[in-house]
Amino acid sequence: MEKIIEWRDVLNFEGIYQVSFCGKIKSLDKFVNTKLGSKKLVKEKLLIQATNKKGYKKISLSLNGVRVYKVIHRLVYEAFNGKIKKGLHINHIDGNKINNSLDNLEAITPKENIKHSIEVLGNSNQGEKSPMSVLTEKQVNKIFELKQKGKYAKEISKMLNIPFRATAHVCSGIVWKHLHKDYNIDFSLKATTKEFKNNKN
Repeated sequence: MEKIIEWRDVLNFEGIYQVSFCGKIKSLDKFVNTKLGSKKLVKEKLLIQATNKKGYKKISLSLNGVRVYKVIHRLVYEAFNGKIKKGLHINHIDGNKINNSLDNLEAITPKENIKHSIEVLGNSNQGEKSPMSVLTEKQVNKIFELKQKGKYAKEISKMLNIPFRATAHVCSGIVWKHLHKDYNIDFSLKATTKEFKNNKN
């Protein structure tokens, strides 16, 4: 027996678009004006989805002549569970960004999202893979090389044209700790204090 697909109105696009529990989007029947001034019925149809730069499925929707792009997983979740609370992310439980089935989606905090990625999916949040990272591993290695030669964050920042704040965090040893073993650098409190004083001059 063929499984019945359940459809719900897309939040804020009620009566115009609907989304299914498995992540399909369709436009509903509507009448449009023709050049001759008459009305023409445009039947409902499934919409073609695209993929954004982060690998998530997205769709282009139109409301009152204004076209906007929405990611599918959020549309699915909100249609069946209501508006997403501020600060929560919609997580793909199986790690597959294009599996937008309702039973594969959950609303969690950013911290829970990172924990799920590491502990359940086996992803690493070290280095460039960290959502907080603003530097590449190549840049960090260069910073460590210069610090090992006696340079301080302030001058390294200028030499490499890298924001001082990011450079200082690397030089203080509070980030990119997994690379420390490759360099002979003192990250003790005494050394960090000296680093701070030199950067103020």
